[in-house]
Amino acid sequence: MQSEESLNLFTKIIFIFSVYIFVYFIFFAFTYPSPDGDSINYHIPLAKSFLDGTILTPEKIEAVPYLKYFPGSSEGILAIFFLFRIPMQLFNVVGILFLFIIVYFLGKIFNLGKNLSLVFAVSIATLPAMIRWINMQIIDIWMLGFFTLTFLLLERPRKNFKYFAILGFSCGMLIGSKYTGPIFASVLFIFYFKKIISYLSIKRILIFLIPFSIFGLFWYIRNFIVLGNPFYPQNFLFFRGDNFGILNNQVWETTITTPGGIRMFIDAFFSEYSLWFFSIILSIFIIFKSFNKRKKSKILFISLIGISNFIIWLFLPSDRHFHIFVSVVRYSFPSIVPIILAAFLYAKEKGKEDVIYLVTFVSLLASPIYKYHPKVLLVVFPIAFIIYFFGRERLKGKTITK
Repeated sequence: MQSEESLNLFTKIIFIFSVYIFVYFIFFAFTYPSPDGDSINYHIPLAKSFLDGTILTPEKIEAVPYLKYFPGSSEGILAIFFLFRIPMQLFNVVGILFLFIIVYFLGKIFNLGKNLSLVFAVSIATLPAMIRWINMQIIDIWMLGFFTLTFLLLERPRKNFKYFAILGFSCGMLIGSKYTGPIFASVLFIFYFKKIISYLSIKRILIFLIPFSIFGLFWYIRNFIVLGNPFYPQNFLFFRGDNFGILNNQVWETTITTPGGIRMFIDAFFSEYSLWFFSIILSIFIIFKSFNKRKKSKILFISLIGISNFIIWLFLPSDRHFHIFVSVVRYSFPSIVPIILAAFLYAKEKGKEDVIYLVTFVSLLASPIYKYHPKVLLVVFPIAFIIYFFGRERLKGKTITK
């Protein structure tokens, strides 16, 4: 267990590093190259459709045919950037700041305390997968923000109308940002059903449904009216979709059937989540250990949410090309917040906060801001280990002297 003085110091060091990274990308946003990929294919066209009125007639949106029918709630936020002439490269900078704040309060609600909650927020906001997309217009970061906000709200339910209005907005934005949103929202409501059911009433449900329908259900109703399929271009039950290539393969299938697929899987996850990749293994360990001992705990509950979302991600679309495989790791964002939260809570319970600080510090040192070479961790980790624990012993010495 670290002294309060040393924890405060290392929290400040980690926070300063993270501020530097954000400031770097804020400046970089003004010189970032023209967007490409999904930004051009459909995120930017969807955002502009809010301003020219074609959002109600998606067939007129100038985007890739299959993609113009995707839900666009988070692109509505991007539309605000266009309306006020804010550089669109700041879209996800603001998104990560939003996520940072929500994750910080999530940590506080789960009793991590001020220092660990701040480090928890930094660890999520500075993941390589976040930094990779920080100056782009992909909406997975915003979607994760609304997933985390919904998670936070369900953990602390209230009986007032304001709570249900905010919950309806957050959950609406979650399902209205991507077709995977309803699945991840369902996981949260399944796990929190027993907790929230006693707070429900007809009036509160109606208050919830108003923003939920405006920001979430709208997209599915629109597609059903226009195409007869609320989930177009995907096939769903008796709804006919279209032959959109990437939908034909799932992550687990790509991993198993592609030559070198398992190595590709590990490389992709290590590249995007750095040392936090191992928190997935920790959550699986927590689940098996708890079931063997038949012991229920909050850490087990959170681990189950995270691993459930991770399993769902394994069944989401992928492709056999490595760069696309790395790209689809971002679809697993809703699994990584509860999984890393479980790691923080487990470390706190075992009195191993110093390990959490070390992993966060090393991950910051190996940030993609210093070029995207994740295996540099093999060099950085031992150096950081020596610096960190040497500094800790010096602080201990000062504390004893006092």
